[in-house]
Amino acid sequence: MRHFQWEDYYDLFVKRYRGRSDVVAVQQKDGSFVQRHGGLTLDRFLEHMDMTNTYGIYQMDDEACVRFILFDMDVFPRRKRSGPELLAELSKKTGEVLMLRDTLKDLDIHEDQILVEFPTVGYHLVLFFEGPVPAQEAKAFAQLALARAGLKYVAPFYPITTVEYGDMVRLPLRVNNLTGKRSVFVDNLATFDPAHYDPTPDFTPLERIRPISLVQFQGALEHVVAIKGFVKVAEVGELKPGEMKLVEAGDKRILLVNVRGEYHAVEEVCPHAEGPLSEGMLEGEEVECPWHGRRFNVTTAEALKRYPVRVERENILVGAP
Repeated sequence: MRHFQWEDYYDLFVKRYRGRSDVVAVQQKDGSFVQRHGGLTLDRFLEHMDMTNTYGIYQMDDEACVRFILFDMDVFPRRKRSGPELLAELSKKTGEVLMLRDTLKDLDIHEDQILVEFPTVGYHLVLFFEGPVPAQEAKAFAQLALARAGLKYVAPFYPITTVEYGDMVRLPLRVNNLTGKRSVFVDNLATFDPAHYDPTPDFTPLERIRPISLVQFQGALEHVVAIKGFVKVAEVGELKPGEMKLVEAGDKRILLVNVRGEYHAVEEVCPHAEGPLSEGMLEGEEVECPWHGRRFNVTTAEALKRYPVRVERENILVGAP
């Protein structure tokens, strides 16, 4: 594709992938990156798009702020793999990407604000901001969101470094030196086929993406902090009024009870004889131990340990440290 066609997208590209203007990184033949003075100029952007050079940007500005978060859902460790092996690993990664995407949506980040990139060895999820966000806050949000999705030790993210220039982030639409294939933006993850995709760069997903406002981000950060330590144990439709069920949160066995539309969570083991309360009878607010008949009020739980309950959309969450 000729330069004048790429030039049309330069302003959009540097607006979304905004890095430092005083330094950039260029990839060497051995795969390493070295710094070059100046930012991502138009000439460097065209070199990147023409695959003459591969560039990366430094994410953090002089005020220790960033303009985007990138979740790196690549297959690890990074090494060359056979086609069938890589496709099998990518299938697993797709499931993790969906888990993270659903978690972000639960935190009031909308689907049209989540950009998906396929760097040929996994996926990147990117959140762009309308303005500068303190790198420490972006880092905290990314950590908590991954933990919330059950991916705490699965996916690295950027920003992770919050000193000097911050992290060097490789730009999208590059040729991956592990596969020899070009990365692309994914318009529809449900229909995307990593074995058969068009490598021609398509900026449409980047054009459609809606940046996150600073007010929206602060709300999402406060939300994920508030539910830290809470675990999803059920969905609202699973438990009707007057019903109870055994759920687990970590290594805790918990009795979840719906009393007149309100959810209560108490320890599931009877403190007297360690009987399984989930196998007992529920009458109104009281559950009867199936082993010795003692009754416990689940709304006051004077003799049982109680756990806090939150309802987030259709999800029932229990706080079980």
